[in-house]
Amino acid sequence: NVARHAQATRCELRVALGADGVLAWSVEDDGVGLGDAVAAAQRGNGLAGMHERAWALGGELLVTPASDAAARPGLRLAARFSI
Repeated sequence: NVARHAQATRCELRVALGADGVLAWSVEDDGVGLGDAVAAAQRGNGLAGMHERAWALGGELLVTPASDAAARPGLRLAARFSI
């Protein structure tokens, strides 16, 4: 999706397990971003499905811009799960 939709040149995936048993996951790119995350989640199964899977595992998916850059804000998806 980063290559197909975001026109990104960089993508970073992070996975960390804290001492408190919380698994934190995020993926961030430097692409064109989303104009409206709510509308994007309603257009297809991608983001909506990710929200549903995170919820089913007791987590929550956060969808935010990766930066404050107006032209290329990128996208950051992040979730946390208690293990």
